[in-house]
Amino acid sequence: MLAVWGQYDEIFGPEGAHAFSRDLPNAHIELHPGGHFLLESGLEAAAAVIRSFLSEAVGWMGNAVLSAPPTPTV
Repeated sequence: MLAVWGQYDEIFGPEGAHAFSRDLPNAHIELHPGGHFLLESGLEAAAAVIRSFLSEAVGWMGNAVLSAPPTPTV
């Protein structure tokens, strides 16, 4: 589980992010300079963390096009 969080978020403060690690000890918590709308103020940094996490967690390549599995024929 990944939480990318704005360290200056006044609505859901950093303690909210750290609460995940109490329930999920393997949670990965990333606090970044920014507020509640972190993806607006720190998109590039947040996206880099998300890409890295997905790459390590599920082998996602970041540039692959995902497609639906073929429909089985009857």
